[in-house]
Amino acid sequence: KPRKKLSDRAVYPFRAHKANDFSILKKSKLAPIGAWELANHSNHHIFSQCKISDQFYVTGSSDCTFKIWAMSTEYFVTPCNKSCGVSLKTEDFKDPRQKKKPFKLVFSSDETWHKGFVTACTSFVRDELYNMLITGDGEGKIIASYFDFEFGSGKFERIEKIFTQEKAHDGPVLKLERYGTTDNVVSCSSDMTFAFWNIIKGQCLNKVKKHKSP
Repeated sequence: KPRKKLSDRAVYPFRAHKANDFSILKKSKLAPIGAWELANHSNHHIFSQCKISDQFYVTGSSDCTFKIWAMSTEYFVTPCNKSCGVSLKTEDFKDPRQKKKPFKLVFSSDETWHKGFVTACTSFVRDELYNMLITGDGEGKIIASYFDFEFGSGKFERIEKIFTQEKAHDGPVLKLERYGTTDNVVSCSSDMTFAFWNIIKGQCLNKVKKHKSP
């Protein structure tokens, strides 16, 4: 917590380092444990990510695809299990003898979806029944899809397009976000605009250009 002096600190010792103990902070490191998964995107850059119903993970890449991964109930708390799972280790991703992996690839888009880098994605549950996935790419295209899986087992069933807008923006789609609890999604782009879309009706409700830079 901020204080007038570094020595005048107020932190909980069991939850945080002392504010002036920089020697400990210098030694801290981030250890990547999931780099193995990147090979499934042909070593391209990951531009976007989101979760679907706390059960699946979506990654969008510069290989012009998005991929959907099932999160293993052995490791993660999902709607299909109540246990806390186990701690992730590097061996869980890389050990070929490990039968169950933290993530399992269940869907990969092809050229009929996006032809540009998948630069944005978001998802939400509609009316507590339908899982929606919205993706955007570097050519300004937006696709809204219906995503279905078996709730009891968490098994992926299908994904189906319901709305496609080829030139939603004149530049790459940088961000997608649901507006409140409605069927509307807000998109923003490097063309200095943001737009509101009703993804069920397939309509652009409004496009606003109030910025002078992306």
